[in-house]
Amino acid sequence: MNVVFLNSFLNQLEEFLDDLRVLLPTWDDVLAIRKTIELGRPINPRAILDGYMHYISPYYQHIFLRNEEFLLNPENIAKDKNFQDVDEATYQDNYSKMFELKDVWNQFNGHNRHTIWEYFCSLMFTGARASNHPEHKLIITWFHENEQKIRQAAQRTAKEASQ
Repeated sequence: MNVVFLNSFLNQLEEFLDDLRVLLPTWDDVLAIRKTIELGRPINPRAILDGYMHYISPYYQHIFLRNEEFLLNPENIAKDKNFQDVDEATYQDNYSKMFELKDVWNQFNGHNRHTIWEYFCSLMFTGARASNHPEHKLIITWFHENEQKIRQAAQRTAKEASQ
């Protein structure tokens, strides 16, 4: 694992959560995640990266292509094996949080949505580079093979941000 990429990933994640906290001051989950990272980073920073990539990396194509419809449909994520492999209480809690995300997302303007997509993409790319897992290296390969589509998706959200 490249320590430079790991630190870059963790810094970006903390910055993203800090920005979300400004946008969503009453959403306690953001603060709880931020505090968890703050406490865990000195002890086991790799665990933070591994946890993030375990749950988020299956959606890398949707993230890089900024597929809002996929993101906002809780059923897409609820079908994921990683999501289902938790106890019932956690499953129900996570499922309800996906609906909260949808409500929160709909409150954001185009600029905020574009910025969040930028964070999502940056975290995915940096996380894949920092990871030692072979399947995460495939993310980098896919990214390079699809740069034109990714660029077009970024231009689309940037255009929506300016409207």
